[in-house]
Amino acid sequence: MIGINFAAADAESFAAMLQAGVEQAMVACAESANDQEDGDAALYAAGAAQLIDVLRRVEADTRSTGAVPLQPAEIGELGGYGFGLLQGLEDCLREAGSAELAGDLALLNVPLALWVARHGGVLEELGPLTDILAQLANMVEEPAQLRTLAATMGELADAAAPAVRGDLERLDPGRPWRILHLNRAIVATRSGDAESMEAAYEALARRLPEDGAEFFQEAGRRVERLGTPEAVRGVLRRFQARFRPLGPQ
Repeated sequence: MIGINFAAADAESFAAMLQAGVEQAMVACAESANDQEDGDAALYAAGAAQLIDVLRRVEADTRSTGAVPLQPAEIGELGGYGFGLLQGLEDCLREAGSAELAGDLALLNVPLALWVARHGGVLEELGPLTDILAQLANMVEEPAQLRTLAATMGELADAAAPAVRGDLERLDPGRPWRILHLNRAIVATRSGDAESMEAAYEALARRLPEDGAEFFQEAGRRVERLGTPEAVRGVLRRFQARFRPLGPQ
């Protein structure tokens, strides 16, 4: 199993996690007695080395000049290459019967997406990331980790491409843009942190106003179950007042 820190988005931290994953993938695929998988793993290992080299050079140039050396679209393309590389490694591992390691590698999409976001790139596709973040939400329990995860979700939403942020598929309740914001608000509520809740709730209220009334009513029931401190409940009450449902109560 790889030790994954989903919020470690610098090149060196990402490199250490990716290299550990690649090494385990090479062993797993070699043991699978399938020459195709073994060869695929070697190709992905070479691709991972190239990706790490580029990430390091971008960070070094940014530090020395004070500006990111690539255009936002180029950063986005670099991220897309990395996402494809991770998907290929995951597929290779699943074919080799190493589903658990494949699941660990999938988590690396989050720090890579954060790297893209923090270097001015855009995320063209939120679907896989939203699914992975939902998995993380089910794995994380500590309030500090929940705060970090909620903030991570916010950063990635802010880095979404204009076409995604336009939220044109409003008839689809399962669209990633909607699920990401709802999950972020749920994670922030679980954290019991007023600042995290304020940020997540405001984003939801601004971007998904049609979901506000139902969400904040349900959040009120969740807060009761969690025994959230009174000072934190005040944040929720303000948003409930803004989205008070119509009709008899």
